[in-house]
Amino acid sequence: MSNNYHNNSERLKSSSFGGLPLSTFERSRTMNRKRILKSSSSSSSSSSLSNEIDDDVLNRKRKVRSLYGDNIAMAGFDVCIQNKEINEKAMDALPIGLPGSGMSLLSTLFDNNCEFPSPLSSLSSLSSSKMKQEWKYLSAKLWNEENLKNSSSSALIPVVIIQDPLQWLYTICTSTSSSSSLHHPELDILWHKAKDRCPNIVANSYDIGFYSSNTVDVQMRWNNFNNTTQSSKSLIDLWSDYYNEWLELLLSKEEQYSHHKLLIIRLEDLLFHNQKLLISNICACSGGTLVNNNNDYQSIKNPSYVNATKLDLVDATLQLATQRYASIKHRSKYLVHECDVDYVKDVLDGKSRELMKRFQYSNKIIDHFDLFKRSPLGLFQLNQL
Repeated sequence: MSNNYHNNSERLKSSSFGGLPLSTFERSRTMNRKRILKSSSSSSSSSSLSNEIDDDVLNRKRKVRSLYGDNIAMAGFDVCIQNKEINEKAMDALPIGLPGSGMSLLSTLFDNNCEFPSPLSSLSSLSSSKMKQEWKYLSAKLWNEENLKNSSSSALIPVVIIQDPLQWLYTICTSTSSSSSLHHPELDILWHKAKDRCPNIVANSYDIGFYSSNTVDVQMRWNNFNNTTQSSKSLIDLWSDYYNEWLELLLSKEEQYSHHKLLIIRLEDLLFHNQKLLISNICACSGGTLVNNNNDYQSIKNPSYVNATKLDLVDATLQLATQRYASIKHRSKYLVHECDVDYVKDVLDGKSRELMKRFQYSNKIIDHFDLFKRSPLGLFQLNQL
């Protein structure tokens, strides 16, 4: 019996399964089982990651809609279309705005996606590019003056780009060095930038003797237009004064049924889900249509690799720009001192009320629990409220 058992054991050890020795088969089966488990785990992990990405996208879309609404915010489109019926001449878009407002982003999207039944204008490509560069920061007053004396301006539609005022304060603070003002070949924004904070809006004890009011005043200087200057009481007043002037010009032209065309659009609509509709409207206003009847719309490819500074934004990449403008928390990153917050609220609720309403920007700024207090002398204390 024991000999038979021994012989059977030896036969089992030396037998084969599917051409493989039994021991090899067992090892193979074990390895296959591990592969199946690993594959299942990898598939589960991949599915989980995909779900997380989908959730991130959905959350960002919700945040964008909570900040800017579902629809584009655009002023002047209806009158522009009426004027288009009177004047069918194809016109080029002239993006205008404060620094960091995405003028080159609009130019890129417009040039890539708009087609026209006739040449855009009598301007050469070189002249048009030069004017776009030199005029991209124009105020409404300067535009009016140039429009009267420069016949070339009739070939262009000013498309003024506004952005969230709190995001623009961040733009200014990150565009300048520790103690200097903002300098461009076309425009200077001059103010005493404090070393301890930005934006410095309400004057404190470091500013005593420099300002007649209680705010740090700001001056804009257009270097290509005889160094023309315009002053505002503070950085937030500059934003309000600049865009209120453009809105007043647009409304005055609407009331007079002027044949001039003028649009004011939101930067945020260029960055998010309404981009295609916005570009389509600008094309229509300028006498064109989207390329190939909307079928070949070209957005900016690979935003994580696109240098946003070349698009007149301050972020390192276009992807970082969209992340910043989609962040509720980031709106007030640089605005942290209580008296500055109170002053900004007064400006936005006061003379900027119509701008805020038309372009659907929220007046809610920051929770006061995140603010620092000033001492009676105006110096900052680092104890939180």
